Amino acid sequence: MECRRQCFGRRRVRAQQVFPDRQRGFTFRPRAQLHEFITGRELTYGIGGYVPLLEDRLRIGAEIFGSAGMLPETIGDLDALPLEWSLGARYALDKRKRMFAGLSGGSRMTGGYAPDFRIVAVFGGAIPFKDTDANSGEAKYVLREDVDTDKDGFPDYIDMCVLDPEDKQPPNPDDGCPNMPDTDNDGIPDGGDKCVNVAEDKDGIDDRDGCPEDDADKDGIPDNEDMCPKEPGEANEEDPSKHGCPQYVRRISGSSEIEITKQVDFEFDKAVIVPKSYPILDEVVKLLKANPEIKLLSVEGHTDNVGIPEYNEKLSAMRAEAVVQYLVNRGGIAPKRLVSKGWGTRKPKATNDTDEGRAQNRRVEFHIVTQAIEGR
Repeated sequence: MECRRQCFGRRRVRAQQVFPDRQRGFTFRPRAQLHEFITGRELTYGIGGYVPLLEDRLRIGAEIFGSAGMLPETIGDLDALPLEWSLGARYALDKRKRMFAGLSGGSRMTGGYAPDFRIVAVFGGAIPFKDTDANSGEAKYVLREDVDTDKDGFPDYIDMCVLDPEDKQPPNPDDGCPNMPDTDNDGIPDGGDKCVNVAEDKDGIDDRDGCPEDDADKDGIPDNEDMCPKEPGEANEEDPSKHGCPQYVRRISGSSEIEITKQVDFEFDKAVIVPKSYPILDEVVKLLKANPEIKLLSVEGHTDNVGIPEYNEKLSAMRAEAVVQYLVNRGGIAPKRLVSKGWGTRKPKATNDTDEGRAQNRRVEFHIVTQAIEGR
């Protein structure tokens, strides 16, 4: 005999009413084979119902259940799609229906690996759980409309600042709170204003720090002329659209990546940066110094698919760490602002079927992981 889940519910219900029950699940089983028969993972399902009798002490029900093989070689195989039926009854042995016994029997309806006839006997009990008194209790504090501690005309029960009287000043003249001090009247309270006595210039560059900026990236080109005001660059009279922009580094609005327009090169099969790539990394250093709100930058190395994958991943990690060491030792960037990662061949940027594609895949990328509000 084999014990199976029965289709009998637990609610106390009106006699002669049928109550359906559905079941489904997934069985994880190691793959096994006997001659041509294969078994393993399978999906189980069933549907049934019961009729309560004798004030729900007796339940008579029926059930149809089956399974479907889920291994690649058993999906759709009729031998792995058995279907069975079963009739049964369960009787409560005590008045509180805590103990019960039951018996059911049935047979196979289709082919497949299932017994020709199945008998299931059950004996069990139920332990009820009752909720304790979960009431939250009576409120101990009652709001009084006649109390106005700060005497500003707003009762305490609606006053956002019970101890500080409202000053009736915009933008919130009716919240019960006085406006926070703003000495330079630039809209940034003194508590968060880095330049309390000098008004913010609201030019779209670091407008939340409370200080006006003439040259935010400190590259010697005024912000009103600088096409890249937060990326230190050089003057470019030949191409006004790049005036004040770096040569190798750029940030695209909405992206977390600091893009480089030229690859960082290394000595063949080594984690040694070649000198011609120093200017690229020097521009990354300048950008990080001009943007202290970048709290954590991830330096990530990648390779093409030539060679052993495990070796490529190790090499990419070593090259990413070499870039981090350059930014720290030669650039003066705080180590806590940098982290390195080697991806090896796992994230190709182009196809590895051509020389050009493999060259693009041998690269170092810079991704912003954590960034605070600009100017803070």
